[in-house]
Amino acid sequence: MNEQVDFSRFKLGEDDQVIALATSAENRCATLGMLAHATRSIDIVSRDFDRAILNDAQIEQALRDFVRNGTRPSVRVLVHDLEQAVRHGHALLELAKRLTSFISIRRLGEPHKTYNEAFTVIDARAYIHRSHAARFEAKACFSDRKRARDLTLAFDEMWQSSDSEADARAFII
Repeated sequence: MNEQVDFSRFKLGEDDQVIALATSAENRCATLGMLAHATRSIDIVSRDFDRAILNDAQIEQALRDFVRNGTRPSVRVLVHDLEQAVRHGHALLELAKRLTSFISIRRLGEPHKTYNEAFTVIDARAYIHRSHAARFEAKACFSDRKRARDLTLAFDEMWQSSDSEADARAFII
């Protein structure tokens, strides 16, 4: 991305421009922009909790606000590796400890252990998608119900075959 994008000007469900992201800072800003408008659901697939993007006080506050103000809010997170986040600490893990009724974290199950993409879907209508989880190049769109639905369906399939929530919660406690 050549110029700084003001993500606060985008509205969830209205702005259908696909935005190319290249850095962790751009991913974090896009995530914050989307979280500010979330009302129902947030689904995240990550290899290792994306410390450079999600381990941030503003992200934590945006998630806290979402849980407080959302309509039956739900945050579901699928990760490959919980150990790094537990060992080094992570804002999302700390928040999940306090908001267990709203934030569910699971490890990807055996059928998806080699899945090497990362994405966030907000309210089944906006998304940020990285086709290579270890890189920050991504596409973000605040209004693309079809692509968001496709990612949500993939998420639901992975969620159904994920390791039990109790297994992930053991790391959180």
